Amino acid sequence: MFIRDSQGTGLPSEAAQAGLCAVLALFFALGGDRLVGIERGFYDLCQRLSATAAEAPVVIVQPSAGAADLWSLPRLDRLIASVRAAGARAIIPATPAPLLATTDEVGRLQSLLRLEQRGGALANSAEPGLLQRQLAEAEDRLAQEQRTAAAIRTAAIVVLGLATTEYRPGLPAASGPCSQRVAAASALFAVPDGARPATAALVPAATVLCDAAAAIGHVALLTDRDGVVRRAAPLLTTEAGAVPSSALAAIRLAGDEPRRKGNFARFYSSAADPLGFPVITADDVLAGRTAGALRDRYVVIGSPEANTTHSVRTPLGDHSGTAVLIATDVANYLSGDQIRRPGWALWLEIGLALLLAVGAVLSGRLSLPVAAVAAVAGMVVLLLAEYVLVAMAGLWLHLAGLALFCLTGVALLQFAVQLSRQSRTASAGGAGTRGISAAGPGEELDLGFSVLRQQPTTERTKAQLYELAMEHGKKRDYARAERVFRHLAARDPGYRDVAAKLEKLSGARGVAPQK
Repeated sequence: MFIRDSQGTGLPSEAAQAGLCAVLALFFALGGDRLVGIERGFYDLCQRLSATAAEAPVVIVQPSAGAADLWSLPRLDRLIASVRAAGARAIIPATPAPLLATTDEVGRLQSLLRLEQRGGALANSAEPGLLQRQLAEAEDRLAQEQRTAAAIRTAAIVVLGLATTEYRPGLPAASGPCSQRVAAASALFAVPDGARPATAALVPAATVLCDAAAAIGHVALLTDRDGVVRRAAPLLTTEAGAVPSSALAAIRLAGDEPRRKGNFARFYSSAADPLGFPVITADDVLAGRTAGALRDRYVVIGSPEANTTHSVRTPLGDHSGTAVLIATDVANYLSGDQIRRPGWALWLEIGLALLLAVGAVLSGRLSLPVAAVAAVAGMVVLLLAEYVLVAMAGLWLHLAGLALFCLTGVALLQFAVQLSRQSRTASAGGAGTRGISAAGPGEELDLGFSVLRQQPTTERTKAQLYELAMEHGKKRDYARAERVFRHLAARDPGYRDVAAKLEKLSGARGVAPQK
């Protein structure tokens, strides 16, 4: 509710203005991102403007074109062996381990095929030979799985990524070698201070792959409300224990010390490497044309570009493959490039919001051009400060919403000031007429006289003073009428019949006005 100030300007008092501006500033500081996404949008812009190529020793190996799934590549075992032979420090498949064919599945299909051959009861006339084809495919998958597992075990530097899903109470706990590997390694990964790992459930994976892998990790992505991945998930908790990310597990496996400063990832890109990392094709690796390019490198095997099954949105805008996200996570750990949002950030933003609210109130005393320049300057300073903090210091403070308040707060207050000034001008110009036409008590006529006596001497003002004196005369309030006529005579002695009116009133002053 507006409270008029003591000068009767029609504006709220400065205390009320400060309160309203404080509420508006806090809204932009704390809730603006939820409403319009301004903080996330400007943060993504800062990432795009400051992105450079990664300096960490990370390389992406792209599978052959047209490969639908990494684990179905016929030459995956040879590719892992070739990367290991080239001197890689760690190998990280970007696709989580699938639940491949097992000997139980092959045995079941062989039994069904024998029954079909004996009695024909299971024969499918619409698809003759269906069981034979299914058995052949299962045997091929099993052979591929065993070859890949052998290559992984021989390489001894492969980090197997496990798929996870959202944990729900009552969901059966995963069991088998994968869960056992997670439980055994869980104690090695302490929960970082202040971090709250997400709760997840493991998805079953191929047993032989879990047995063969040198380390186990997860490849889960943390997606914000707008569908953009901005954060890494260093640890996920499951019923089996804590599961590190594949990137963190690979760095520990290679014997390096991970440098972690925050949860928000810094993304990489440059003109030479749009994806931020060198990309080598699997064909070049298998052909031996990558001498030295993989030595002492962390190698992520997977498609760096989005496809129908793996598509990730990042602050850089384009849809990327999960291989880029894993490579980014590894590079962040090696270089300490994460972006953090410190615990004191919220209190600083609240303090700035209140300070800007006071500044907005003070801007109401300025002229419109000066207030506009001050608002634009404040907005630019806040946006530049957020960009510098994100790009150079690795800090994310929510200043974009406060920058927007600099414009909206000052604009609203200036609009109210200009509206009040116009209202005061109109009220001053017509106060005499309203006082004359009113049939209220004498105090309203006195108010009209007090306003008119402050106005410059114009024909309109003199006419309003004359009518005001006549109104007093009609009410037989001769003393007030004489006072107004004397003021009018002082301004213009020859105006109308003011002299004659004063002569008549001098004899009538003793008559008491009738009520």
